[in-house]
Amino acid sequence: MEDSLKPQQTDDGKLAVEDLVSMFEAAEESSYESRKLAERDRDYENGKQLTDQEITALAKRGQPPYIDNRIKTKVDYLVGLEKQQRINPKASPRTPLHEEDAEAVTQSLIFVADKQNFDYKRSAVWRNLLIEGAGGFSVSAVPSKQYQGEHDIKITRVAWDRMFWDPHSAEADFDDAGYLGTVTWMEYDDALAMYPDGGDALETTMASVTASDTYDDKPKYNLWADKKRRRVRIVEIWVKRGDDWFFAEFTKGGILKAGPSPYRTDTGESDCGLFFQSSYVDRDNNRFGLVREFIYLQDAINKR
Repeated sequence: MEDSLKPQQTDDGKLAVEDLVSMFEAAEESSYESRKLAERDRDYENGKQLTDQEITALAKRGQPPYIDNRIKTKVDYLVGLEKQQRINPKASPRTPLHEEDAEAVTQSLIFVADKQNFDYKRSAVWRNLLIEGAGGFSVSAVPSKQYQGEHDIKITRVAWDRMFWDPHSAEADFDDAGYLGTVTWMEYDDALAMYPDGGDALETTMASVTASDTYDDKPKYNLWADKKRRRVRIVEIWVKRGDDWFFAEFTKGGILKAGPSPYRTDTGESDCGLFFQSSYVDRDNNRFGLVREFIYLQDAINKR
């Protein structure tokens, strides 16, 4: 057990588990208040706009808890507008000699978009941008189930509350971020099946909490595991070192999978597998959406 508690690194020495844990926890801590406001904004869009005290006061007066949800109307309109203005992806030729090549690339892009149900996922990210202010995708190449030795492109929408990023990033497209990542909770047995060589790291993480530590589907702040429900938190992070990207999948007890990015841009540069976007960024680098400016207006409407 003592050996498993020692700092672990990838073979290239670029990433150490204690550094990765610190990066993730720093991102989580710095965005805590911002995420609470984003949850409030989502509640308002869902019609949860009155506090318990307000509902109690209305009940004493014999009044129904009535609201006029203008926020949802606005969001639904903008989501509908995005659907109405959808266009297929298209590759443009750089010179007249590349027109046939561009057409072949265009057909490939359309094929991937259709197969991955990209229209639906894009609309879901757009809704996140409007409400919580941040959304994104994970793009990866996975072994093809149809053609042996081939790979398929997989596009996965990342839920806004499963995203984290470099707290020092100030650009809306995260172009200046030193790292981006996603977090998920998994059943211990599922995690062990996914990472058969990560048993020591997973067991160390499970041992890092007491049996009394419990949480709901959105776990307590800064916990890594739950012994009672046998769940463990798995983090995927993409870190930029100079001009190169590195990835790691880890838990607090150790790195489960890591290495240099297997992806390249069309110019041959190292590329990240996560693509995040935000609507607005305030002076403290907090991300927020269009709904934020309607909160007080909505409160005023409800009071009238």
